[in-house]
Amino acid sequence: MGRYLMSRNHGGGRVAAPDARKAMALVERGRPDAARTFLASWPGTVQGPDLERDLDQGLRTLHHALAASTALHAGRVEDLADETRRALNAAPVSMPWLVFLVGSLLQACYRFTARSEMRVLAADTLGRLGDRVDLPDLAVSARGLLGNVHMMHGALHRAMTHFDAALDLADAVGIRDDAASAMAWQFRGYVLFEWNRLDEAERCLLRAWELAGTSPGVGSGVARMMTRVRSAADDEEGADVWLGRLEAIVSEPMTLRNREWLAAARVGRTVGPGELRAVEAWLGTYDYHARTVATWDDALVLARLHELDQVLALLELTSQWSAILELAPRVAAAARTERPWFAVRALSAQAVALEASGRADEADERWSEALDLGRAGAFVRVYVEGSAVRVALARRAASGPGAAEGRRVLAAIGERTGSPPVVLTPTQTEVLRRVAAGESNKTVARGLGVSVSTVKTHLRAVFGRLGARSRTQAVARAREEGILD
Repeated sequence: MGRYLMSRNHGGGRVAAPDARKAMALVERGRPDAARTFLASWPGTVQGPDLERDLDQGLRTLHHALAASTALHAGRVEDLADETRRALNAAPVSMPWLVFLVGSLLQACYRFTARSEMRVLAADTLGRLGDRVDLPDLAVSARGLLGNVHMMHGALHRAMTHFDAALDLADAVGIRDDAASAMAWQFRGYVLFEWNRLDEAERCLLRAWELAGTSPGVGSGVARMMTRVRSAADDEEGADVWLGRLEAIVSEPMTLRNREWLAAARVGRTVGPGELRAVEAWLGTYDYHARTVATWDDALVLARLHELDQVLALLELTSQWSAILELAPRVAAAARTERPWFAVRALSAQAVALEASGRADEADERWSEALDLGRAGAFVRVYVEGSAVRVALARRAASGPGAAEGRRVLAAIGERTGSPPVVLTPTQTEVLRRVAAGESNKTVARGLGVSVSTVKTHLRAVFGRLGARSRTQAVARAREEGILD
C-alpha cells in the first residue's frame, strides 16, 4: 500500500496527505468517529450533501481494508482477495484517496494470486484515478502503481509508458521531486534492470530512495533491487550494504513472503556452486522442495511465483539439475498465460539444467521457447544472469532458429562474436584467477598486497576486455579464451 506523504491543495500549497495506516489504526482501536473525521479531511473528498452517507461507506471500506491488510501481513491470500473485493464494493467514488487505497490492495492481490480478474480490477481502478489531474499527487501515484500492474503481467513496454506518463505529469505540475513520484521511479528502475540497462536502473532506484527513503513500500523494493543491481555490477560490498538496508526495513516483515524472500537473498549472497547446506536449509524451512511443489494446484503455484523464482535461482546456483527439471516445467505451465515473466525464467532455468545434463537438443528447444515467450515483453536479463551455460545457450540461439532474438540478447549483454583474441596483463590474469577460485575482493587485495579499490580497477578492465558484466561471466569467458586453465 504505502504511505502518501504530500498532496497538493487547490491553492497551490502543500498539505499533509492521507495516511492509510493511520485511518485503519483508528478503526482497529474502535474509534469510528475519529476515523470519519479523518476521512472527511482527505484531499479530494467531496464535501457535498451526501457526505454523511459517503463517510459511512468509507468507514465500511476501512474495515475491509484493515482485514485485507491483516491478511496480507499473515500471508492469507484468499482472505486478502475476499476482503479487498468487499472494500472495492464499499468504496465511495467521492473519496478518491480511499479508492486509491483499494487500488493498491487490488494490485497486491494480483501480485499474490496472478488472477486475471484482479489485474483487470486493479487496472480499471488505478486507470481512472490516473486521470484525476485535478489531484496530481494522486494521479502520479496511481499511474506509477498502474504501470506496476502491467509490469507484473509481463507487459514491460506498456508498463514503461505509464511510468513515463506519471513522471511527465509530475514535471508539468512541479512535483517530480516529491514522494508522489517515488513509485514511478522505483518501478521504472525494475524494467530497466530487466533490460540489462544497469546504470539507468540504478539512477532511477536511487531517485526513488531519495524521495521515499525507508518507507516500507518503496524502500524495501528499492533496497531489494539495488542488492541485485550492485551484485550484477560485481560490487559485492555495495550489494551487502543494500542487503543490510533491506534487512533493517523488513525486520518486521510486512508479509510472510517478505520473510521468505529476505532469507533467500541472504542465502544467494553467501553460497557458491556446490554449497548445498544453506540452500537446503532454506528449502526445508519454507517447504519449497520440488516434491512438495509438485502436489500444489495452479492457484498455489501462481500465489508463490516470486518465491519459486528464488527457488529456481538457488537450485541453479548450487547445480541441482534434477530438482530444476522437476520444478521448472510446473512453474512454466502455471505462469505461461497470466505471468509469462515467470514462465520465461522457469524455461530458461530448465534449459540450463538440460544443457548441464547433456541434453543439448532439448536445452535449445526450451531456450528457444523462452525467447519466443519473452519477446513481447522484451526480456533480456533472464538470459544472462548465472553461469557459462547460459552464455553458451545464448550463443547457439544467435546462430540458429530465432537468430534475431538471440543476437538481440547477446547485444544487450555486450557479447562479442568474431572478436580478436583477448589479452590480459599478468596482474589482471592473477586477479581473475583468484576470483575464479572464489576469493572476495578483500581477500584478493590482501593476497596481492594492494588496496580493494585497485582490485576493483583491475576487474573493471578485465570485464571490459572480456565483454563481461559479472565475475561469473568473466571467468567463463576467460576459460573459453584459454586465459584460465
